[in-house]
Amino acid sequence: MLDPVWAGNLRWVAGYRHRRCLGSPGLAEAVAAAFAVPAPLTAAASTVGDPIEVLPVLFHLLWSGTLTADWSRPLSDFTLVERRSVR
Repeated sequence: MLDPVWAGNLRWVAGYRHRRCLGSPGLAEAVAAAFAVPAPLTAAASTVGDPIEVLPVLFHLLWSGTLTADWSRPLSDFTLVERRSVR
């Protein structure tokens, strides 16, 4: 059985799994760059642009694994998000 918090986070970001959530060209790269160093979700996202445009991209990048966070806690404005390292 899945942990309910983990499953809730998964359900949330799954709503942003479609490529249409990537937004305008270059936006995904800008969002990923904002999390080169772990940062709170909302604070770093707001440095990229309007949250209405940026947050769907951020959630898509969490879904795709480009960004990562602690899924054992509910996603919130203060969740630390970071770019996943490529090995």
